[in-house]
Amino acid sequence: AVGAGGTVLVASIYGFPISTTHALMGSLIGAGFMEIGDSVNIEILTSKFLGRLIVSPFLAIFLGSLIYIVIRVARKKSGLKKKKVRSTTELNKKGKSKKKKLKEYQGFIIGIDSQKAVDVTHVFSAGAVCFARSLNDTPKFVALFIAVQAFNIQVSMFVVGCGILIGGLLHSRQVAETIGNNITKLNHGQGLSVNIATAFLVIVASKVGVPFSTTHVSAGSLIGIGLINKKMNYKVVGEVLLSWLITLPLAACLRAFFYYFLIL
Repeated sequence: AVGAGGTVLVASIYGFPISTTHALMGSLIGAGFMEIGDSVNIEILTSKFLGRLIVSPFLAIFLGSLIYIVIRVARKKSGLKKKKVRSTTELNKKGKSKKKKLKEYQGFIIGIDSQKAVDVTHVFSAGAVCFARSLNDTPKFVALFIAVQAFNIQVSMFVVGCGILIGGLLHSRQVAETIGNNITKLNHGQGLSVNIATAFLVIVASKVGVPFSTTHVSAGSLIGIGLINKKMNYKVVGEVLLSWLITLPLAACLRAFFYYFLIL
Protein backbone atom coordinates (compact mmCIF):
# COMPACT_ATOMS: atom_id res chain seq x y z
CA ALA A 1 0.00 0.00 0.00
CA VAL A 2 2.81 2.42 0.88
CA GLY A 3 4.70 1.58 -2.33
CA ALA A 4 1.65 2.13 -4.54
CA GLY A 5 0.44 5.19 -2.63
CA GLY A 6 3.87 6.80 -2.66
CA THR A 7 4.20 6.29 -6.41
CA VAL A 8 0.79 7.83 -7.14
CA LEU A 9 1.49 10.73 -4.77
CA VAL A 10 4.77 11.59 -6.53
CA ALA A 11 3.08 11.42 -9.94
CA SER A 12 0.15 13.58 -8.77
CA ILE A 13 2.43 16.29 -7.39
CA TYR A 14 3.97 16.65 -10.86
CA GLY A 15 0.61 16.29 -12.64
CA PHE A 16 1.27 12.93 -14.31
CA PRO A 17 -1.86 10.81 -14.90
CA ILE A 18 -0.61 7.33 -14.01
CA SER A 19 -2.50 4.11 -13.28
CA THR A 20 -3.04 3.21 -9.63
CA THR A 21 -3.55 -0.40 -10.74
CA HIS A 22 -0.15 -0.25 -12.43
CA ALA A 23 1.41 1.14 -9.23
CA LEU A 24 -0.20 -1.59 -7.12
CA MET A 25 1.16 -4.20 -9.51
CA GLY A 26 4.66 -2.77 -9.22
CA SER A 27 4.40 -2.74 -5.44
CA LEU A 28 3.31 -6.39 -5.45
CA ILE A 29 6.27 -7.27 -7.67
CA GLY A 30 8.60 -5.55 -5.22
CA ALA A 31 6.98 -7.51 -2.38
CA GLY A 32 7.30 -10.76 -4.30
CA PHE A 33 10.97 -10.39 -5.10
CA MET A 34 11.81 -9.31 -1.54
CA GLU A 35 10.04 -12.30 0.01
CA ILE A 36 10.18 -15.17 -2.50
CA GLY A 37 12.71 -14.03 -5.11
CA ASP A 38 12.50 -15.86 -8.41
CA SER A 39 9.25 -17.60 -7.47
CA VAL A 40 7.26 -14.59 -8.73
CA ASN A 41 4.94 -15.79 -11.52
CA ILE A 42 6.36 -13.72 -14.38
CA GLU A 43 4.30 -15.55 -17.03
CA ILE A 44 0.97 -14.63 -15.43
CA LEU A 45 2.23 -11.11 -14.75
CA THR A 46 3.17 -10.42 -18.37
CA SER A 47 0.31 -12.28 -20.11
CA LYS A 48 -2.64 -11.26 -17.93
CA PHE A 49 -1.60 -7.82 -16.70
CA LEU A 50 1.33 -6.03 -18.32
CA GLY A 51 0.47 -6.97 -21.90
CA ARG A 52 -3.09 -5.77 -21.55
CA LEU A 53 -2.09 -2.56 -19.80
CA ILE A 54 0.29 -1.83 -22.68
CA VAL A 55 -2.32 -2.59 -25.35
CA SER A 56 -5.12 -0.48 -23.81
CA PRO A 57 -3.77 2.99 -24.75
CA PHE A 58 -3.26 1.92 -28.39
CA LEU A 59 -6.83 0.62 -28.59
CA ALA A 60 -7.98 3.93 -27.08
CA ILE A 61 -5.98 5.96 -29.61
CA PHE A 62 -7.62 4.07 -32.47
CA LEU A 63 -11.17 4.14 -31.08
CA GLY A 64 -11.03 7.76 -29.89
CA SER A 65 -9.87 9.03 -33.27
CA LEU A 66 -12.37 6.80 -35.11
CA ILE A 67 -15.35 7.99 -33.06
CA TYR A 68 -14.33 11.63 -33.53
CA ILE A 69 -13.99 11.19 -37.30
CA VAL A 70 -17.46 9.59 -37.47
CA ILE A 71 -19.01 12.38 -35.36
CA ARG A 72 -17.29 15.08 -37.43
CA VAL A 73 -18.40 13.57 -40.75
CA ALA A 74 -21.97 13.21 -39.45
CA ARG A 75 -21.98 16.85 -38.28
CA LYS A 76 -20.77 18.17 -41.62
CA LYS A 77 -23.24 16.06 -43.61
CA SER A 78 -26.11 17.27 -41.44
CA GLY A 79 -25.13 20.90 -42.17
CA LEU A 80 -24.32 21.89 -38.58
CA LYS A 81 -21.92 24.82 -38.24
CA LYS A 82 -19.64 25.99 -35.44
CA LYS A 83 -19.41 29.59 -34.32
CA LYS A 84 -17.71 31.46 -31.44
CA VAL A 85 -20.64 32.77 -29.46
CA ARG A 86 -20.08 32.05 -25.78
CA SER A 87 -17.49 33.26 -23.25
CA THR A 88 -16.24 31.24 -20.32
CA THR A 89 -13.73 31.76 -17.53
CA GLU A 90 -10.78 29.41 -17.08
CA LEU A 91 -8.01 29.22 -14.50
CA ASN A 92 -4.42 29.14 -15.71
CA LYS A 93 -1.59 27.24 -13.99
CA LYS A 94 -1.06 30.14 -11.57
CA GLY A 95 -4.72 30.12 -10.54
CA LYS A 96 -5.55 33.36 -12.36
CA SER A 97 -8.78 33.57 -14.37
CA LYS A 98 -8.89 34.33 -18.06
CA LYS A 99 -11.67 34.76 -20.59
CA LYS A 100 -12.03 32.33 -23.47
CA LYS A 101 -14.43 32.20 -26.41
CA LEU A 102 -16.16 28.85 -26.92
CA LYS A 103 -17.43 27.53 -30.23
CA GLU A 104 -21.03 26.34 -30.22
CA TYR A 105 -22.90 24.23 -32.75
CA GLN A 106 -25.52 26.07 -34.75
CA GLY A 107 -28.62 24.23 -35.98
CA PHE A 108 -31.10 21.55 -34.94
CA ILE A 109 -31.07 17.74 -34.80
CA ILE A 110 -34.57 16.25 -35.11
CA GLY A 111 -35.99 19.52 -33.83
CA ILE A 112 -33.55 19.69 -30.86
CA ASP A 113 -30.99 22.46 -30.49
CA SER A 114 -27.69 20.82 -31.52
CA GLN A 115 -25.57 22.48 -28.82
CA LYS A 116 -27.99 21.48 -26.07
CA ALA A 117 -28.07 17.91 -27.42
CA VAL A 118 -24.26 17.74 -27.35
CA ASP A 119 -24.09 19.21 -23.82
CA VAL A 120 -26.64 16.72 -22.42
CA THR A 121 -24.96 13.79 -24.17
CA HIS A 122 -21.60 14.95 -22.86
CA VAL A 123 -22.88 14.89 -19.26
CA PHE A 124 -24.22 11.35 -19.69
CA SER A 125 -20.96 10.24 -21.33
CA ALA A 126 -19.03 11.59 -18.32
CA GLY A 127 -21.32 9.56 -16.06
CA ALA A 128 -20.61 6.50 -18.21
CA VAL A 129 -16.85 7.00 -17.69
CA CYS A 130 -17.40 7.16 -13.90
CA PHE A 131 -19.49 3.97 -14.07
CA ALA A 132 -16.79 2.25 -16.13
CA ARG A 133 -14.10 3.31 -13.65
CA SER A 134 -16.06 1.82 -10.75
CA LEU A 135 -16.40 -1.46 -12.68
CA ASN A 136 -12.72 -1.86 -13.54
CA ASP A 137 -10.84 -0.09 -10.77
CA THR A 138 -11.60 -2.58 -8.00
CA PRO A 139 -7.89 -2.69 -6.97
CA LYS A 140 -8.60 0.64 -5.28
CA PHE A 141 -10.47 -1.38 -2.66
CA VAL A 142 -7.07 -2.52 -1.38
CA ALA A 143 -7.11 0.55 0.89
CA LEU A 144 -10.46 -0.50 2.34
CA PHE A 145 -9.31 -4.10 2.80
CA ILE A 146 -6.32 -2.85 4.79
CA ALA A 147 -8.37 -0.43 6.89
CA VAL A 148 -10.96 -3.05 7.94
CA GLN A 149 -8.19 -5.02 9.64
CA ALA A 150 -7.92 -2.20 12.19
CA PHE A 151 -11.44 -0.69 12.27
CA ASN A 152 -15.02 -1.74 11.60
CA ILE A 153 -16.43 -1.26 8.09
CA GLN A 154 -18.13 2.08 8.84
CA VAL A 155 -15.00 3.66 10.32
CA SER A 156 -12.87 2.16 7.53
CA MET A 157 -15.07 3.69 4.82
CA PHE A 158 -14.93 7.05 6.60
CA VAL A 159 -11.13 6.93 6.88
CA VAL A 160 -10.66 5.93 3.23
CA GLY A 161 -13.20 8.56 2.14
CA CYS A 162 -11.28 11.24 4.05
CA GLY A 163 -8.09 10.10 2.32
CA ILE A 164 -9.76 10.50 -1.09
CA LEU A 165 -11.08 13.94 -0.12
CA ILE A 166 -7.71 15.22 1.13
CA GLY A 167 -5.87 13.84 -1.90
CA GLY A 168 -8.39 15.49 -4.22
CA LEU A 169 -8.01 18.83 -2.49
CA LEU A 170 -4.21 18.70 -2.53
CA HIS A 171 -3.17 17.53 -5.98
CA SER A 172 -6.11 16.57 -8.22
CA ARG A 173 -5.98 19.89 -10.11
CA GLN A 174 -2.51 19.17 -11.54
CA VAL A 175 -3.59 15.81 -12.98
CA ALA A 176 -6.91 17.23 -14.22
CA GLU A 177 -5.00 20.05 -15.95
CA THR A 178 -2.77 17.56 -17.76
CA ILE A 179 -5.70 15.39 -18.88
CA GLY A 180 -8.12 18.21 -19.66
CA ASN A 181 -5.91 20.88 -21.22
CA ASN A 182 -2.28 19.93 -21.73
CA ILE A 183 -2.36 16.80 -23.92
CA THR A 184 -4.50 18.46 -26.58
CA LYS A 185 -7.07 21.23 -26.91
CA LEU A 186 -10.65 19.94 -27.11
CA ASN A 187 -13.96 21.22 -28.39
CA HIS A 188 -17.38 19.83 -27.44
CA GLY A 189 -17.44 17.05 -30.01
CA GLN A 190 -13.87 15.98 -29.28
CA GLY A 191 -14.50 15.81 -25.53
CA LEU A 192 -17.61 13.73 -26.18
CA SER A 193 -15.59 11.38 -28.41
CA VAL A 194 -12.99 10.87 -25.64
CA ASN A 195 -15.68 9.99 -23.09
CA ILE A 196 -17.48 7.57 -25.40
CA ALA A 197 -14.26 5.75 -26.33
CA THR A 198 -13.08 5.58 -22.70
CA ALA A 199 -16.40 4.34 -21.31
CA PHE A 200 -16.87 1.75 -24.07
CA LEU A 201 -13.40 0.23 -23.81
CA VAL A 202 -13.32 0.07 -20.01
CA ILE A 203 -16.85 -1.37 -19.73
CA VAL A 204 -16.06 -4.07 -22.32
CA ALA A 205 -12.75 -4.84 -20.59
CA SER A 206 -14.56 -5.16 -17.25
CA LYS A 207 -17.11 -7.52 -18.77
CA VAL A 208 -14.40 -9.92 -19.96
CA GLY A 209 -12.28 -9.48 -16.82
CA VAL A 210 -9.37 -7.55 -18.38
CA PRO A 211 -7.55 -5.08 -16.04
CA PHE A 212 -7.54 -1.93 -18.19
CA SER A 213 -6.43 1.35 -16.67
CA THR A 214 -9.13 4.01 -17.06
CA THR A 215 -6.39 6.65 -16.87
CA HIS A 216 -4.39 5.01 -19.67
CA VAL A 217 -7.49 4.59 -21.83
CA SER A 218 -8.61 8.19 -21.29
CA ALA A 219 -5.14 9.56 -22.10
CA GLY A 220 -4.93 7.27 -25.14
CA SER A 221 -8.26 8.60 -26.43
CA LEU A 222 -6.98 12.16 -25.99
CA ILE A 223 -3.83 11.32 -27.95
CA GLY A 224 -6.02 9.90 -30.73
CA ILE A 225 -7.96 13.17 -30.89
CA GLY A 226 -4.71 15.16 -30.82
CA LEU A 227 -3.40 13.24 -33.83
CA ILE A 228 -6.55 14.14 -35.79
CA ASN A 229 -6.95 17.79 -34.79
CA LYS A 230 -3.15 18.39 -34.98
CA LYS A 231 -3.18 20.23 -31.64
CA MET A 232 -1.35 17.61 -29.59
CA ASN A 233 1.37 18.74 -27.21
CA TYR A 234 4.07 16.17 -27.96
CA LYS A 235 6.23 17.32 -25.06
CA VAL A 236 3.45 16.62 -22.54
CA VAL A 237 2.59 13.31 -24.23
CA GLY A 238 6.26 12.27 -24.00
CA GLU A 239 6.32 13.12 -20.29
CA VAL A 240 3.11 11.15 -19.68
CA LEU A 241 4.44 8.09 -21.52
CA LEU A 242 7.70 8.29 -19.57
CA SER A 243 5.75 8.43 -16.30
CA TRP A 244 3.90 5.27 -17.35
CA LEU A 245 7.21 3.48 -17.96
CA ILE A 246 8.58 4.58 -14.60
CA THR A 247 5.44 3.69 -12.59
CA LEU A 248 6.04 -0.03 -12.17
CA PRO A 249 9.77 0.01 -11.30
CA LEU A 250 9.31 3.02 -8.98
CA ALA A 251 6.48 1.28 -7.08
CA ALA A 252 8.55 -1.91 -6.85
CA CYS A 253 11.57 -0.01 -5.51
CA LEU A 254 9.49 1.96 -3.00
CA ARG A 255 7.87 -1.27 -1.79
CA ALA A 256 11.27 -2.95 -1.41
CA PHE A 257 12.67 0.11 0.39
CA PHE A 258 9.82 0.33 2.92
CA TYR A 259 9.81 -3.45 3.39
CA TYR A 260 13.50 -3.44 4.20
CA PHE A 261 13.27 -0.63 6.77
CA LEU A 262 9.84 -1.36 8.28
CA ILE A 263 9.54 -5.15 8.16
CA LEU A 264 13.06 -6.55 8.17
